[in-house]
Amino acid sequence: MTDRRTILKAGAAGVLAMSAGGVLLPRTAQAAPLPSTALLDTSAHWATVPLYGHLSKPTDFSAADVDHIVSTYPVVTLEKAQGHHTHGNAEEGCAAGYAQIRARSSSIKILYYWNAAIVWRDYYASLMSSGFDLAWTLKMSDDTPWDPVPDHPSTIYAYDTSNADLRAWWVDQVVGQVAQVGYDGAFIDAIARYNVQKSELVALFGQAKADAVVQGQRDMVAQLRRTLGAAKTVLYNGLRYMPTVPDWNGTGGCLGITDGAMLEHFGILDSASPGSMKGDLNLARNVDGQGKMVAFCGWWSSGTVSPPSDPPASWKDNITFSLASFLCAAGPNSYFHYARKNFSYNEGAFADFPVLRNPLGPPLGAAVQHGYVFTREFEHASVRVDLSDVQSASIQWH
Repeated sequence: MTDRRTILKAGAAGVLAMSAGGVLLPRTAQAAPLPSTALLDTSAHWATVPLYGHLSKPTDFSAADVDHIVSTYPVVTLEKAQGHHTHGNAEEGCAAGYAQIRARSSSIKILYYWNAAIVWRDYYASLMSSGFDLAWTLKMSDDTPWDPVPDHPSTIYAYDTSNADLRAWWVDQVVGQVAQVGYDGAFIDAIARYNVQKSELVALFGQAKADAVVQGQRDMVAQLRRTLGAAKTVLYNGLRYMPTVPDWNGTGGCLGITDGAMLEHFGILDSASPGSMKGDLNLARNVDGQGKMVAFCGWWSSGTVSPPSDPPASWKDNITFSLASFLCAAGPNSYFHYARKNFSYNEGAFADFPVLRNPLGPPLGAAVQHGYVFTREFEHASVRVDLSDVQSASIQWH
């Protein structure tokens, strides 16, 4: 039987020459604009709960970390903080992490993290260098850069994605890193940010500018998709049930021009109501049915409208609600991630969850849904979840 870690196996990447500064690279020739269609080898997908790893450690991985990664995850993303304390920037830190993992596994899918809205100047050499022009950021009326994350301890800028030069530069950075290091593709973060904050953009910059920024971000991702080519994977963060944003998960968003998406906020923040969670589960199921990858993120507080600020010591025990919800929506392209509060090293990606090692087996059919109650049978598990009652979730293993 084929090992599940052979999913999303990519073809050979083209080679690009680095500039003298080691950061800025020329654009590649335009490739076929279609996303990958043969995404997954699913022969072993249901052996246990299929997992996705979103990894971030300030230093290099330890040998034990690498053991855990290659034995747990068929697909991972290396976040911007990976190896940052050791190497000083995300480009070198993530490249070192890639080398550590790839030395142990040729089949695990490794994606490079890049943000489509926030200028993380404290992390990336390319953003610290003179190659990045601050004129490519959104400016207030007094010409000062707009800070989209005012409560963040660092100074944060926002990409002006209406600028064609910015879009070309942005694509170059991803394509260059994928080609130089050997990543299997890219994880693009913050796709939903400008759409969710559209009213704020309109208030600050006017309707025309806000429209151009939102459209420019989508055009930028489409340009990346074409340039990387179909052999590489593009996964974006922004899958969510948002009835107030027309066609967000259709042609108006990035789903149609990428290989899949992360559903980051299941059961938390503005997605904590039973109606929102029901919408997210049905959305995840439909997206998987299109042959798109779904990275489904559950949290210790999923389903809790007003959780306490700090997770309890027993936060790992809360996995049942998120896991049961995931299993009721999951298809052959879906992967589960569970954490405490964020994607940092100690938050869950490297924790041990015995339940995730239980034999699962393929589903015996689609989930049955009655209102907010979902049930589903697997070869080795019976799943039930009531989205209006977090404590009622159950998985009976057999």
